[in-house]
Amino acid sequence: MKRWVIVLTIALSAFLISPSGKTQGDDERPSWQQLSTRNPFILIEQYEQGEITDLKANHYAGVLVAGYRQDFDLAFQRLKVAQDQANQVDDAGFATALLGLKAAMLLWTERYTEIVNAQDEFSSILPANQIDAFTYWAKIRSQVRIPKTPYTLKNIAKDDSRIEVLGRLNDVETRFIFDTGADSLLMGQRMSDRINANLSSITLTSETVNKRFSTRLGTVDSIEVGIARLENFPASVLNQELDEIWNYNGEFPDAVLGIREIRKLGETVKFSVSNDRVDEISIIPEKDIAREKKLSFNLILVGQKPIIKLALGDQIYSCLFDVGAPWSYISEEIFERHKRSLNLKTLKRKERRKRFGVDISKAIDGLPVDLGDNNPFTLRFVQVRKDVNSQCFIGIDAVLQAGGATMSIKQERIEFGPPV
Repeated sequence: MKRWVIVLTIALSAFLISPSGKTQGDDERPSWQQLSTRNPFILIEQYEQGEITDLKANHYAGVLVAGYRQDFDLAFQRLKVAQDQANQVDDAGFATALLGLKAAMLLWTERYTEIVNAQDEFSSILPANQIDAFTYWAKIRSQVRIPKTPYTLKNIAKDDSRIEVLGRLNDVETRFIFDTGADSLLMGQRMSDRINANLSSITLTSETVNKRFSTRLGTVDSIEVGIARLENFPASVLNQELDEIWNYNGEFPDAVLGIREIRKLGETVKFSVSNDRVDEISIIPEKDIAREKKLSFNLILVGQKPIIKLALGDQIYSCLFDVGAPWSYISEEIFERHKRSLNLKTLKRKERRKRFGVDISKAIDGLPVDLGDNNPFTLRFVQVRKDVNSQCFIGIDAVLQAGGATMSIKQERIEFGPPV
């Protein structure tokens, strides 16, 4: 499914970057201005190996790396040191960039009150409606009630291109799209009216991969998924209907359950495949997951979005893991870069229509990738797109081809194959 994301016009590029690819040796002495758009996996490796020697770049990279690895205590400590450095040298540009970085981290750690309390400082980089949004979120007192043991959710979707789970919004039966590529709970006007959602007057701009639209902020009294329950939780409501934006070959579900809610349900999600479709999802509470230091990481969160480390030839890319997307895709830029070295073959129009069910402009049959730890994997029938604002998505098709997947945010790992 194409995704939506609240668009913040502040300097959030470090957390809302367009995933990109670079060879390991590129730009070993970057300036700090280059870092926010750098492939995060490359940046982490260069920082941890001591390759970023410019002082300001090193400070800035240290904040980014701690944020990417979800160690926000360390990130804020490093940020304070970097801000002191900026003040000492009276570097206004560097100080403003660090302020934007601080706003990003406060947003994704849901520390809205700190922005509200310092809004005179943040008003220089935040539009008024975004300050209003932070003020609204700061007043919400959510409760998370999740079971202490693992539990499963059945996929009730009628086809194999998506995951739907049955739950309740405000005690009203609800069909949710289970979507790791969406930020948070999203619904249309009809569903909002049906459940009597609590709406504010605050409107923000949202976007899919290639569309923009408006949403109103609000809350729902409760979200129930399986035996988990979230109370007094934020929601966004479109000024139109879901099926006016996304075409899903039939009746569209009632709401989108995004990564924000999914993370509240549990830190590890296992996708089990049976009869060429995701049959069920297992949710594992955080306390049951031990951090496996012996495993290298191939998954980070950029903001809250799960980003996979993916190798094509000698280049590393960071791709959104998006089970709401029926097909994986790469950008035209990536295709042109690798078509000769990887001998990528495009499908003819008749074959594209047969495989995807719609008339898309370009697709390839067979994309050899490596997902870390020398784990080669061939993605079949990958779309090639130029009308998008990111480099690559890994969709539900990859999960189906691999026979399942396990995403563990705490372990910073994603493994494709039948869950164990």
